[in-house]
Amino acid sequence: MRTGIYPPGIAALWDPEGVRSLAFSRWAEHQGMGEMFIAGPVTVFCVGEPRPLTWSNEYTSGVFLGELYEPEQTQKALIETGKPIDINATAMVAASYAAWGEEGLERLEGVFCTVFWDTRKAQLVLYRDGSCGHTLYWCRIDGVVAMATRLDILTEIPDVPKAIGERGLHEYLRFLDISPPNTIYAGIQVLEPGQSAVLHDAGLEYAHPPGAALAEKRTPTRSN
Repeated sequence: MRTGIYPPGIAALWDPEGVRSLAFSRWAEHQGMGEMFIAGPVTVFCVGEPRPLTWSNEYTSGVFLGELYEPEQTQKALIETGKPIDINATAMVAASYAAWGEEGLERLEGVFCTVFWDTRKAQLVLYRDGSCGHTLYWCRIDGVVAMATRLDILTEIPDVPKAIGERGLHEYLRFLDISPPNTIYAGIQVLEPGQSAVLHDAGLEYAHPPGAALAEKRTPTRSN
């Protein structure tokens, strides 16, 4: 069980067949995590203080970790679409997604990540902003996907692989860093900053090709 003060974090499980949800919930409760919500095949827990914010409406149910900057600009754009909205983080995320889909999340300025269930499309949406202030890791375990905002949380979830990945290790030894979506562990990936992804029965789809933004940065230069 976790003791002491820990930074806020989120752990979530997408389990359409319900084969691991009970074990995941028992593990999270044993870790001292508090249940945030259950929506469709998704169960979300959190740890640390301050607790992430949650919301639930007719179309989406989600959790938000972080803060938004200058939300008035986004609020003005939403009003122009006929969607007046209060200036609070969860309302802004839900309204921006309702108005513009995954692209609406990219309109938001701040340091945050969010995970929410879209009832209409029956899909889970994951997003982290481009500031690198928050991370969002995920891995597939058979037909289940586990997610967490911190790698130390994800690797504690039962059956999550902890084997060192050859690609991640090679990249670290070469660059002393590992670029998203790779991590040091085989089978565990991390969302690239500013990236969104949707998870549904057909699998996980990225809004942009993962790693494309960092391809040029990772190209080694040769000295004459």
